[in-house]
Amino acid sequence: MFLFAFYACGVWYLALRFRRQWPAFVIVPAAAAVTALLVPVLMAANIADVGLYLMLSAEAAVILLVGLFIAILPRAPQHPHCAYCRYDLRGLVGETGRAVSDGPQQCPECGMPIDGFASVRRQRAKVFASATDVQPLNGRDVAAEVRSMSAGASGAPAPGKV
Repeated sequence: MFLFAFYACGVWYLALRFRRQWPAFVIVPAAAAVTALLVPVLMAANIADVGLYLMLSAEAAVILLVGLFIAILPRAPQHPHCAYCRYDLRGLVGETGRAVSDGPQQCPECGMPIDGFASVRRQRAKVFASATDVQPLNGRDVAAEVRSMSAGASGAPAPGKV
C-alpha cells in the first residue's frame, strides 16, 4: 500500500522539478495512465477486485489532478526581481551608478526595498524595540518612582519586595 503513496510523491516531485516545462506535462499524464492501465491488467489476471479497481482509479485521478496543478505553478525568476511585486530589476542602475545589487535601494514599481521584506522587518523590529524600551524621563527612572509611589500610598512594601 505504501508503494502507491511513494509512486505518487515521486511523480509530484518530478512535476515540481520540471514545472512549466514540457517534461512535466509528459510525466504526469503518463504516470496517471500507467496507474489506470494497471487495473485492467490486474483484473485480467484475477488478482484485483472491484475495491482495488476503485482505489487505483482514484489514485490515477489524484496523481493527474495534483500533478497538473504542480506542473502549472510558476517558476521563480532566475534574474533579480522585487520580492513584493516581482518587477524585473535587470539593467537598473542605483543612485551610486552601480548595479542594483550593490546597495539597498527601492523597487521603482512599488517602492519596497530591493532586499524584500527583510529590511522592512528590521525597521519594524527597531520601532517595536524603541516603543517597548523603558527610557528614563529627564534623567529619572520612572518605573522606580511608580514603585515607590505605590509602596508609599498603600503602606505595604512594593510587589516583589519583602
